[in-house]
Amino acid sequence: MTRIHIVTADPGLAARCGAALAGFEWRHAAEWPRATDIGPTDVILFDPDGLGRPAHAVDSRRTIAIGDRLEPTVRGVERTVASSRFEAAIDARFDALTTGSDDPPTIEVPEALDASAFGELYGAIGSDRDGLR
Repeated sequence: MTRIHIVTADPGLAARCGAALAGFEWRHAAEWPRATDIGPTDVILFDPDGLGRPAHAVDSRRTIAIGDRLEPTVRGVERTVASSRFEAAIDARFDALTTGSDDPPTIEVPEALDASAFGELYGAIGSDRDGLR
């Protein structure tokens, strides 16, 4: 399960972000989470005006600054979550294929991602099945 970490000292901003992200599991924190608290598909949404980036901050493309307008920020979170889930599905399929599974999990391109951008990759994964056995 993907969790959104909303990192801001402003509880009002956290509440607005949380309401906009109602379809996701999220939690508010006034300080950066430790790397050990972040799951492999989690996303950190942070207030760049309210918090500096500490040395232990997760440096990842799954770290998104809260912008001036909330809607584009939420769309960025949705794309990032979809991308993380897609990557996890690819990893699961690859693991299954390399261990000789007769029923590897399928990969579906999430609607939030541009299907054409991943079409070649999906086709390559599907066509490599026999070569990986």
